[in-house]
Amino acid sequence: MDGTIIKLPGGYGFENISQSMSKPEQIRMVWQIQITQARGSMSYCRVEDAIGKTAKSIGTGRFSIYMGYGAYLEGVFGNGREPTPGDVKALSVDVTPVARPKVRPGVEVRWHHDGYRGYWQKYLKTKGWVAA
Repeated sequence: MDGTIIKLPGGYGFENISQSMSKPEQIRMVWQIQITQARGSMSYCRVEDAIGKTAKSIGTGRFSIYMGYGAYLEGVFGNGREPTPGDVKALSVDVTPVARPKVRPGVEVRWHHDGYRGYWQKYLKTKGWVAA
Protein backbone atom coordinates (compact mmCIF):
# COMPACT_ATOMS: atom_id res chain seq x y z
CA MET A 1 0.00 0.00 0.00
CA ASP A 2 1.35 3.39 -1.01
CA GLY A 3 0.45 6.66 0.61
CA THR A 4 1.59 10.18 1.36
CA ILE A 5 2.97 11.67 4.57
CA ILE A 6 0.78 14.53 5.84
CA LYS A 7 0.82 16.92 8.80
CA LEU A 8 -1.82 16.26 11.47
CA PRO A 9 -2.65 18.27 14.60
CA GLY A 10 -0.07 17.09 17.10
CA GLY A 11 1.90 14.87 14.75
CA TYR A 12 2.15 13.27 11.34
CA GLY A 13 0.00 10.88 9.35
CA PHE A 14 0.01 8.38 6.49
CA GLU A 15 -2.73 9.05 3.91
CA ASN A 16 -3.89 6.41 1.41
CA ILE A 17 -6.41 7.19 -1.35
CA SER A 18 -7.94 4.34 -3.36
CA GLN A 19 -11.05 3.53 -5.38
CA SER A 20 -13.70 0.96 -4.58
CA MET A 21 -13.69 -2.08 -6.82
CA SER A 22 -17.46 -2.49 -7.02
CA LYS A 23 -18.88 1.05 -6.62
CA PRO A 24 -17.88 4.49 -7.95
CA GLU A 25 -16.38 5.62 -4.65
CA GLN A 26 -13.04 7.07 -3.58
CA ILE A 27 -11.79 5.95 -0.15
CA ARG A 28 -9.37 8.12 1.86
CA MET A 29 -7.83 6.59 4.99
CA VAL A 30 -5.48 8.36 7.42
CA TRP A 31 -3.34 6.76 10.14
CA GLN A 32 -1.27 8.39 12.90
CA ILE A 33 2.43 7.51 12.47
CA GLN A 34 5.62 7.43 14.53
CA ILE A 35 9.10 7.60 12.96
CA THR A 36 11.30 4.87 14.43
CA GLN A 37 14.60 5.24 12.54
CA ALA A 38 16.53 7.02 9.81
CA ARG A 39 18.99 4.98 7.76
CA GLY A 40 21.27 5.45 4.81
CA SER A 41 23.63 8.23 3.83
CA MET A 42 21.57 10.99 5.47
CA SER A 43 20.59 9.62 8.88
CA TYR A 44 19.85 13.17 10.03
CA CYS A 45 16.64 13.37 7.90
CA ARG A 46 13.76 15.28 9.47
CA VAL A 47 10.12 14.19 9.40
CA GLU A 48 9.12 17.69 8.20
CA ASP A 49 11.07 17.02 5.00
CA ALA A 50 8.92 13.93 4.35
CA ILE A 51 5.60 15.80 4.18
CA GLY A 52 4.13 15.24 0.71
CA LYS A 53 6.51 12.39 -0.14
CA THR A 54 5.36 8.91 -1.11
CA ALA A 55 5.58 6.28 1.62
CA LYS A 56 5.38 2.54 1.01
CA SER A 57 4.02 -0.01 3.43
CA ILE A 58 6.74 -2.61 4.17
CA GLY A 59 4.76 -5.00 6.33
CA THR A 60 2.01 -5.05 8.89
CA GLY A 61 1.93 -1.59 10.41
CA ARG A 62 5.33 -0.48 9.08
CA PHE A 63 6.30 1.95 6.31
CA SER A 64 9.36 3.42 4.61
CA ILE A 65 9.94 6.80 2.92
CA TYR A 66 12.76 7.34 0.41
CA MET A 67 14.22 10.79 1.12
CA GLY A 68 16.72 10.88 -1.75
CA TYR A 69 20.51 10.31 -1.90
CA GLY A 70 20.18 6.82 -0.41
CA ALA A 71 18.40 7.93 2.77
CA TYR A 72 15.22 6.42 4.23
CA LEU A 73 12.91 7.20 7.13
CA GLU A 74 11.05 4.25 8.63
CA GLY A 75 8.21 4.13 11.10
CA VAL A 76 5.08 2.45 12.39
CA PHE A 77 1.39 3.23 12.25
CA GLY A 78 -0.58 3.89 15.39
CA ASN A 79 0.77 4.11 18.91
CA GLY A 80 4.50 3.72 18.25
CA ARG A 81 4.84 0.01 18.96
CA GLU A 82 5.00 -2.83 16.47
CA PRO A 83 1.31 -3.59 15.80
CA THR A 84 -0.12 -7.06 15.39
CA PRO A 85 -2.40 -7.93 12.44
CA GLY A 86 -5.83 -6.38 12.96
CA ASP A 87 -4.43 -3.94 15.57
CA VAL A 88 -3.90 -1.04 13.17
CA LYS A 89 -7.02 1.12 12.90
CA ALA A 90 -7.31 4.26 10.76
CA LEU A 91 -7.95 7.64 12.40
CA SER A 92 -10.43 8.50 9.67
CA VAL A 93 -12.05 6.80 6.71
CA ASP A 94 -13.78 9.12 4.23
CA VAL A 95 -15.84 7.69 1.37
CA THR A 96 -16.63 10.12 -1.47
CA PRO A 97 -18.75 9.25 -4.51
CA VAL A 98 -17.04 9.63 -7.89
CA ALA A 99 -19.32 11.65 -10.18
CA ARG A 100 -20.71 9.99 -13.28
CA PRO A 101 -19.18 11.60 -16.40
CA LYS A 102 -21.29 13.60 -18.82
CA VAL A 103 -21.74 11.75 -22.11
CA ARG A 104 -24.07 12.06 -25.07
CA PRO A 105 -27.55 10.59 -24.62
CA GLY A 106 -27.65 6.89 -25.49
CA VAL A 107 -23.97 6.22 -24.66
CA GLU A 108 -23.58 3.36 -22.19
CA VAL A 109 -21.40 4.08 -19.10
CA ARG A 110 -20.00 1.72 -16.43
CA TRP A 111 -17.63 1.75 -13.43
CA HIS A 112 -14.57 -0.38 -14.08
CA HIS A 113 -11.73 -1.46 -11.79
CA ASP A 114 -8.60 -2.91 -13.40
CA GLY A 115 -7.01 -4.19 -10.18
CA TYR A 116 -5.06 -0.99 -9.54
CA ARG A 117 -7.58 1.82 -9.86
CA GLY A 118 -11.24 2.41 -10.57
CA TYR A 119 -12.59 4.68 -13.30
CA TRP A 120 -15.62 5.32 -15.49
CA GLN A 121 -15.78 3.81 -18.97
CA LYS A 122 -18.06 4.56 -21.91
CA TYR A 123 -18.96 2.23 -24.78
CA LEU A 124 -18.13 3.44 -28.28
CA LYS A 125 -19.37 1.38 -31.24
CA THR A 126 -16.07 1.84 -33.08
CA LYS A 127 -13.66 1.14 -30.18
CA GLY A 128 -15.63 -0.68 -27.49
CA TRP A 129 -15.13 0.25 -23.81
CA VAL A 130 -12.78 3.25 -23.32
CA ALA A 131 -12.04 5.57 -20.42
CA ALA A 132 -14.70 8.27 -20.08
